[in-house]
Amino acid sequence: MGRYLLFSGWAKDREVLDIACGNGYGTHLLSRVAKRVTGVDLNIPLVEFARRHNAAPNIRYLDQDLLDLPKGERY
Repeated sequence: MGRYLLFSGWAKDREVLDIACGNGYGTHLLSRVAKRVTGVDLNIPLVEFARRHNAAPNIRYLDQDLLDLPKGERY
């Protein structure tokens, strides 16, 4: 949680990529100040949990490997 609080000031009004977002708790914290947040994690059950319990209009969760994200796309 500390890292999310630390970076929440930096994330203000920005588009943020949260790598290894887990259950989405931190992603949701960042969404309160960020323009848009994309949470990425390999653990499909955790991403499904995040989608159900830590959703917001400016959050998108992806259940995939960071190395497999398409290059050139904005997240």
